Amino acid sequence: VFFYGPSAYDPASVDLASFDVPKFETIMEWQLKSSNALAVTDNDAADNAATISDENNITVTEAHYTAVNDLRLQLSTDGPIGKQWNFGRTRCGEGATEGQETAKDAAAVKKLVAKVRGSKALSDSQTGGLVNFYFDSAFGEDNPRSRYTRSFYQFGAPLAGFDNYIESDLKDDQDKLVTDWWKEEDMRGLYSKN
Repeated sequence: VFFYGPSAYDPASVDLASFDVPKFETIMEWQLKSSNALAVTDNDAADNAATISDENNITVTEAHYTAVNDLRLQLSTDGPIGKQWNFGRTRCGEGATEGQETAKDAAAVKKLVAKVRGSKALSDSQTGGLVNFYFDSAFGEDNPRSRYTRSFYQFGAPLAGFDNYIESDLKDDQDKLVTDWWKEEDMRGLYSKN
C-alpha cells in the first residue's frame, strides 16, 4: 500500500517542508487531539493558531498552522495518502489494466514515511501506527531501509478439494498449500529491491 497505488495517491506531491514548520510537533499534536476536533473543522486557521499560541505560550502563525493542517489532511483516512495507507488494496504491476495500480517514486515514499516516523505527534497517531507496523524500528531519515516489513495476502477458503477451513488439520494443510504456491511461483521476485 505504500509503494503502489492509484493515481490519486502521489507521495511525491507531499510538501515535506511542512515537517520543518516552527512548532510543528505542537501544532500537529493539537490538531490530532480528539478534544480539538470541532475547533479544527469549524474554526478558521487564525483562531486556531491563536489558541495554540495562548495554550502553549508560543507564537504560531496562521501560515504555519495552515501548512501543518494541509499535511494532516493529506495523511488523514480521508486524504489521498492516509486513505491509501489505511484502506488501499494493491494489485502490483504496470500498465493501463483496469484496477491495476502503478509504482510510486520509491525515494519519495521512503522520505515521507521517514518524516512520519520521525514525528512524535504522528508516530503516536493512527498514521504513525501504520508506519510502525509495516516498517522495522531501524527505519528513519538516517536509515531509509527496512530489513523487515509486513504484508498481508488474502485468499479465499476453503481451497478447492477441502470442505472447510476451521478444523485445525484442514487449516494447516491449506496454509501449507498457499505457502508452497508462494514459493513455487516466486512471488517474492515480483517485488522491486526498493
